[in-house]
Amino acid sequence: MNNTTNKPRKFALLYTVIGLLCAVIAIALRTVNFFFFFDAEIGYHQANALLPILANVQLALAVVFFAVAAFLWFRKTNIGYPKELSAAIRIAALPAAAGFLFRAIFVYLNRAEGDKLALLSLLTGIAGAGYFLLLAFNQKQESFRILSGFCAIVHLILTLASSYFNIFIQMNAPDKLMLQLGCLGGMLFLINELRAWISRPRPALYMFSTTCAALLLGVASIPSIVAYHAGILTDRVMMAGYYLLLGLFLYVTVRLIVLSLRPEAPEEEAEEIIEAEDEPNEVPVEEADEPQEEAVSQDTPPVAEEETAPSSQEEEPETPEEPTPEETP
Repeated sequence: MNNTTNKPRKFALLYTVIGLLCAVIAIALRTVNFFFFFDAEIGYHQANALLPILANVQLALAVVFFAVAAFLWFRKTNIGYPKELSAAIRIAALPAAAGFLFRAIFVYLNRAEGDKLALLSLLTGIAGAGYFLLLAFNQKQESFRILSGFCAIVHLILTLASSYFNIFIQMNAPDKLMLQLGCLGGMLFLINELRAWISRPRPALYMFSTTCAALLLGVASIPSIVAYHAGILTDRVMMAGYYLLLGLFLYVTVRLIVLSLRPEAPEEEAEEIIEAEDEPNEVPVEEADEPQEEAVSQDTPPVAEEETAPSSQEEEPETPEEPTPEETP
């Protein structure tokens, strides 16, 4: 029992520490690139600059490592998903809600003429903030929680689309690409978190999505916010997206830390997960036993008839033999 509980804890702590270190390194590298290797006039890094290339390679290798390590370490473990939210998670949900509200209201107030998606962005942003407010106040309305969680995903899709069709920034500019990666990371996390609420969780996928989201959200938000307030970046709509990702980054990071400190499921939750996993194997066995019982019940009557048949023959009276002609006097 000690091996089953200590092993997931060690792997989860190591996984979280490596993930946070990779996030810190990637954030530091991208911040340095903004101040020393970024050309604000064209929106690109300097040609043949080595540090921006190393930052991109480090980011890609970190994502690959998270995927492989999560599959090897957490594929067969029962990670605990606390239904009762801790105080740290509830507090961390507040900046995430503030980020959704800020971007929704800011984009609507600064909408361009003919922008038909501004109203949809406002509604989905407010509803997405409701998901984190429900968590912050520990409200257990499952239907509203799931619906507002999907609205948060839709708002991230609109944020990604808004940056993609932003004509004031080059199509493949590094800042635009990082914002889109951050939105993808946030969507991946929210999809897996909603799945953990409504169905049986997948530990490997949840750990990967949480760690990968913390990395991408942090790299996409913190350096860009620093660069915006330093005057390097100037797009206000993109700035609202940075703050949205920053609030979500804080929530995901706290989620990851709390999960790493409680990697193994309690005995009751572990038994439920194990029973759910064993259900497909138990049903055919029960179905296979039923025909055997029916066959036994069908075979018993013939056995009884065979046993009673000799007794009936023994009870029949013997007929006297008639004398032959030779024996007659």
